[in-house]
Amino acid sequence: MGIIYDFNFRFTKRGAEFYSWDSITPEFEYSTDKSFFELFVPTIETVKYETMITNAIKAENSIFITGITGTGKTMIINNTLAKL
Repeated sequence: MGIIYDFNFRFTKRGAEFYSWDSITPEFEYSTDKSFFELFVPTIETVKYETMITNAIKAENSIFITGITGTGKTMIINNTLAKL
């Protein structure tokens, strides 16, 4: 089943529905054209952050992302902005 943080919701014509983050996490596709440092492996956590950043941008809200060095903050932001 999971806990509340394992799910997100979206509005539909019938109301709102919950869905698991895992259901929208894309598969990793290896590309020989990219260097090791350009590879981005999507995980449930990166999908959560991408969704949060995208929603904040669409709502014209500021967002502050913090964390220790090497956790992928810049990669997540760059990947999210490239998708917009």
